[in-house]
Amino acid sequence: MSYVKLGITMSSVLKGSMLIRRASTLSSVTNKPILPEKSKVTFLEKWTTYWKSLHADYKSMVVDLRTEIQDSPRKAIFVGSMLVAGYQLAKTNPDESDFKESMRNYTSHMILIGDACRNPKTVEHFKLIERCYNQNTLRRLNLGLISFLWIDDYDSDCAIYKATCEYTKPSYLSIPGRIVDVGVMGRWWNIYRKFQDFDVNP
Repeated sequence: MSYVKLGITMSSVLKGSMLIRRASTLSSVTNKPILPEKSKVTFLEKWTTYWKSLHADYKSMVVDLRTEIQDSPRKAIFVGSMLVAGYQLAKTNPDESDFKESMRNYTSHMILIGDACRNPKTVEHFKLIERCYNQNTLRRLNLGLISFLWIDDYDSDCAIYKATCEYTKPSYLSIPGRIVDVGVMGRWWNIYRKFQDFDVNP
């Protein structure tokens, strides 16, 4: 059977084949996955987005805090007072340099009076502190809001077995019996109390 008998010319056949090819080409293009374009966000835009997000988080926190304060003002006052007190205690927590400075001041006052007028308990306590410093056995335990000075068994540079073994070192439970001073609110209180009657010999 010829194309002429069917009324189909050669040009129409060619056109049909070209249309089929175009359709298949378009189909393959449309079915091909479209890859996302590379992000062109600059460093400044990222930085701006970060700070906006941070601002939104803090704003939300402040709003929630204000709501909670309005709902329970007594609790808010109590928590605020504790935070202020904790901050003040941490800020005024004395260190070992403060203790040494107090020792120097008290000793300079004590040498101005005779031995007969000195309080024996104060003298004995000062000798104990001096002996601990000479032996390098005085330690400070810092708890953030309060500090303790306690006496260790050995010099910190001592390398004998009893000084280095973790099983023979003083435990935290034994520290209360070794404490010689307590530091809080900017002052070491035991040495302060001992010095009050340093010139009274009972």
